[in-house]
Amino acid sequence: YYLDRSFRMYNAIKGQGGPKKYQWQAVDIDYYDFLKDSYINNPLSFYSPDYVNAISRCKSIKNSLKSDSPYKNESNASVILAKILNTNQGILFDLLAANTYADKLKETTLSDSDIKQLAELKNPFYQTYLTMLNNELLIQMERNKAIDGYIVHELADDITGENILPEIIKPFKGKVIFIDFWATWCAPCRAAMKKFAPVKKQYKGKDVAFIYITNQSSPQNTWENMIVEIPGEHYKLNKEQSKYLYE
Repeated sequence: YYLDRSFRMYNAIKGQGGPKKYQWQAVDIDYYDFLKDSYINNPLSFYSPDYVNAISRCKSIKNSLKSDSPYKNESNASVILAKILNTNQGILFDLLAANTYADKLKETTLSDSDIKQLAELKNPFYQTYLTMLNNELLIQMERNKAIDGYIVHELADDITGENILPEIIKPFKGKVIFIDFWATWCAPCRAAMKKFAPVKKQYKGKDVAFIYITNQSSPQNTWENMIVEIPGEHYKLNKEQSKYLYE
């Protein structure tokens, strides 16, 4: 992204059009030797507003490596960065580890083993903060059990193609059906739901089914906590099912 943007600025290319475009190329791991002379693993880097983006890029560093690189299939970015920086200690590695557990909280709760591993990080803040988020999530999950008005439906993975939509609407035969395609990260989707809420109240108790469909881009825990405030019928489709419907 940044290379393409820089290329366009240098060549005075406006917008997304134009005959020129930066041609991205895979690199050897030695390409990143410049990181040894950078401040990426220095606590002072934390004061930079761009440090978050740097961490994000580090997480996906393997994607830039050549296909024959011995690290191309390494799922742990810290292993690759340890090779480059000749160390596996420092703020960069602590943040990458903490970020892994933060990502896990989007899908499920942390295990006792996870909490113990967080305690091994040099800065106790990571364990304290992520444990707090985990406890809040556990409390919210318990509260959600007492809330009704929403129903979660599961669509079998072997239901594909033109059979998907008929299978979704089958339980609501004879009703007027309203279908909303949305995602937890889609702010306009959520804003539209709030505006539409008064209309839903008008049809409460009538033969109208409100169906909400999302896909795997919505983190499981986030989705489960959001739908308790969205009365209706909820489906979370797999990648192939959502791709077929969205297209």
